[in-house]
Amino acid sequence: MLAESWMIDSVGLPLRFGLVLAIAGSIAPALRAQDTLRVVAGRVRDDKGRKLSGAEVLDAERRVLGTTDLDGWFSVRLPEGARTIGFRRIGFKPAGFTFPKGWGLTDTVTVLLAETAQSLPDLEVEATPWKPVRYAATTKYDGFFRRQRVGLGTYLSRQQLDRKPAIQTLEYLQGIPGVHVSIGPPGVEAASNIRIARCSGPGSKVTVWIDGVRQTSASDSPADVILQLNRISPGDIEMIEVYRGAATLPAELHDDGCAAIAVWTRWNAPLETRDTTR
Repeated sequence: MLAESWMIDSVGLPLRFGLVLAIAGSIAPALRAQDTLRVVAGRVRDDKGRKLSGAEVLDAERRVLGTTDLDGWFSVRLPEGARTIGFRRIGFKPAGFTFPKGWGLTDTVTVLLAETAQSLPDLEVEATPWKPVRYAATTKYDGFFRRQRVGLGTYLSRQQLDRKPAIQTLEYLQGIPGVHVSIGPPGVEAASNIRIARCSGPGSKVTVWIDGVRQTSASDSPADVILQLNRISPGDIEMIEVYRGAATLPAELHDDGCAAIAVWTRWNAPLETRDTTR
């Protein structure tokens, strides 16, 4: 026997829909006294006759009562007095059926869903670049930008260094909290001094790293640190990292020191990635 087919709209009201819901067996007034349907069982197929798994079975308020199994079968209990049942699955037009008042089922129902393209809402993706575009063609400074995001140290970028002209590399460290620097005449390292407050006890070492490589010296004394830093011309420096205590040292810069200064030299960027705004 054939009966009308229905679709559930956005507010849960049944709307006439152009699909067919076939009822196998007979429809009998089994529950006429209560005017309610207790259990509905059946199978959901597509319009080509293929069984559909994962189709949702809904009540009139669009609440999910159950889903079809791998063979497309379902069995759900309707709320007291409910007579409308709906079906939906991604990739198919939703459909539904309203049982005539006072009628109940003595057998199963077969629901046919028409396949259709599914329109999804537009998505807008927003993301903040984790490193400047000018460094897209190199991985040399990836560690710098990754540690900068964590933020345990002090990070001097190329732009910051360019705003602070220096004759000696040691001058770039002036003004960093917890780092005390005095500058002597150029070429006279003995007249300069560097001290990091959290790393100034006996045996404390401030390690120097250039392009990720630990620079070794006889004693890692302040004089040695100054000598290693001043081996690099300020014009050859791209970035600097300073870590003022053992608790802030990242694994990549953790050796035998309680503080670290990491210097990254410049690279020859391709023309298409160079920053031309400065």
